Amino acid sequence: MYKYLLLALICIIFKSALAQTVTGTGDQPQLAALTDIDLSRFQEHAAPIKIIAAINKQYKSNIVLLDKYIAKYKPSTTFIRDARINQKYFAAMAFYNVKVDPSVTRTGSKARWQHIQDSLFSVVKLSNDAALTGSNYIDLIKTFCLREKEHLWTAEDEQPKAFYRQWYNTTPDKGKDIFAMDRGGMLVAKLIDKHFNGKVREFLYADLLKNMLSESNLQNLPTVFNRFKQLYPNSGYIAQFNAPVAKVVKQLSQPLNANMIFPPYNGSKLNSMADLLKLVKGKAILIDMWGTWCSPCREEIEAHAQALHDHFKGKPATFVYVSNYDSGQEARWKKLIAFYHLEGIHILANQKLTDDIMNRTNSSGYPTYIIVKKNGSYARARTQHPVDRQAMISELTAAAK
Repeated sequence: MYKYLLLALICIIFKSALAQTVTGTGDQPQLAALTDIDLSRFQEHAAPIKIIAAINKQYKSNIVLLDKYIAKYKPSTTFIRDARINQKYFAAMAFYNVKVDPSVTRTGSKARWQHIQDSLFSVVKLSNDAALTGSNYIDLIKTFCLREKEHLWTAEDEQPKAFYRQWYNTTPDKGKDIFAMDRGGMLVAKLIDKHFNGKVREFLYADLLKNMLSESNLQNLPTVFNRFKQLYPNSGYIAQFNAPVAKVVKQLSQPLNANMIFPPYNGSKLNSMADLLKLVKGKAILIDMWGTWCSPCREEIEAHAQALHDHFKGKPATFVYVSNYDSGQEARWKKLIAFYHLEGIHILANQKLTDDIMNRTNSSGYPTYIIVKKNGSYARARTQHPVDRQAMISELTAAAK
């Protein structure tokens, strides 16, 4: 629905970087060697001293390579300036990426890792408008925002009083519902406001809006967009977001309708797959195991739900949407159902129901799709995330025979 925006937006975001020029007959692609470093050998045993040694070795090699390139091809002064700035961020970017990568097994003390990071960050500015043309810098600040966001999620769980006081100026009891609807919206905007300013902040706000659209994280999109326009009323990015944000605002006002069916107690008294199947005996069913917190779930719903409903309109197929790990989030849950116009049966699962369905279908992640035949037998759909819509249609059609 909103994907058309992304390519145009990316082109605008990187316009300044792509506008660099080189005089002479230089082959610009060879400059990729300046930032090429393979740290995968440290994936399962990353010691900070070995990591920084490898990075420093590549950094020194980069200096030599760039000097030779400049001497041979005589690029413009603008190109040289931007390349030098980008070079300065190489070590900080490379080390930070390893330090915060959840897939890396790190050894050594946290203090040692932090000391090296602090040393690297002390010689570069985290917020630096002049560095926005460089891939190393863009990589660093985007990764920084992502991992700091995840750090805040952990803080909300482990130190809720301090978290809600600092970021929402409230108590955990009053702030939990706000946070549940704001894990990737205004919270990230506040994080950007704290660490960045100028054109870098403008760039990161645009990147945040792009990510919210691509992840179908739309609940607070208008709020973030309005904040962005207040900060940067003349930004060149604004025009790219006007139409998709207006569409989101319209969808957010959609009400629930009679075809959005909620069992007694929102289905929270159902404890097993058998309990669920009693609601829809003798029908072919597509069960969508999702959650309001799940970006891939929302993306799949946005991409395929309406098309699937349209295809099976008037045919013997039923859609059941089971929301998992959303207890206590009834308002957000129903708002998203209305937003996506999800007609069908909706269940706000308790833990017993979630566990039973996932165990019986040998499933572990979300979204998970389950096909139920008319005779009551069921199995995981052959197509999962990312969904092949035609394959899903074929399988559900066969189940209805």
